[in-house]
Amino acid sequence: MERKLERRRKIPVLGTQLYYALVGDTVSGHRLTTTPQPSASSLDTVAVSSADSSTNLVRPSTPYYPPEQTRVQRGRMRCCNPPVKGSWRSQKALQDVVVMLLFLDHPGFIERSLRGTQHNGQTDVDKWTTFWETFQKDIDSINLLATVLLTANVSFLAIQSVDSPDGLHSSPQRLSYLSLLAALGCILMGLAVRVPRYFTAYNKSYFQVMVLVLGFPFELFLYSIVFFVAALIERFRLNAARLQIIAAAVIISLVIICLFLYWLITEPLEDERQKGSSQSDVAVGDVGTKA
Repeated sequence: MERKLERRRKIPVLGTQLYYALVGDTVSGHRLTTTPQPSASSLDTVAVSSADSSTNLVRPSTPYYPPEQTRVQRGRMRCCNPPVKGSWRSQKALQDVVVMLLFLDHPGFIERSLRGTQHNGQTDVDKWTTFWETFQKDIDSINLLATVLLTANVSFLAIQSVDSPDGLHSSPQRLSYLSLLAALGCILMGLAVRVPRYFTAYNKSYFQVMVLVLGFPFELFLYSIVFFVAALIERFRLNAARLQIIAAAVIISLVIICLFLYWLITEPLEDERQKGSSQSDVAVGDVGTKA
């Protein structure tokens, strides 16, 4: 009897050992961890946060303030004052539209940029350096286009019916040679003025001469294009090419109309500080010269 009781006692013990042997890894991988009891300070924090959340439900939403950068950008916004909004039939407006049609407002761009570099009869070196870097890029582009136009003129004159060996008899030949000379002058003048040199407007004459000199390469290039287009149109006329003449007239008319509309609904891009001192800086230099 005693042996039977001992066997019955060992069976649960062996069963328990076998159970832990089979699931021991799982039990060891998922050991129970004791959760820390919340302290009094944490309970106070929870109470305060719950109180804040309850008050936020009643508190009105705070107004939205844009970032500082957005406010600065809004401060720089302005409305342009195009000629169509003002007296575009005045004498000054007519002069501006003539400059736009004949020179694409390039002299005005040079004049406004130069005025930005002059202050009280002196030259702002930083602004002058920035202006000259922009001007050099402009001159490089003009010289490249003038070289392409020069090649086009040489190819046009290579046509036997255009460039006669007896001399300059046909009008397309003469116009093409004028375009070629203007392109050569543009390249030469561009190479001369792209070298940076400082300038101070001691009086109005100094200022106007500088505007004329810096704008001369672009004007030569522009009229080189005009002479080349005139040579092509004259060539079309001599050969009775009506379709090409009509196409050229339509394109030229559209270009003129678009330039006029562009001038009519826009105004020159000019710094606000330059508007108040557009003539005063040059006038100060003039006074300093007299003194």
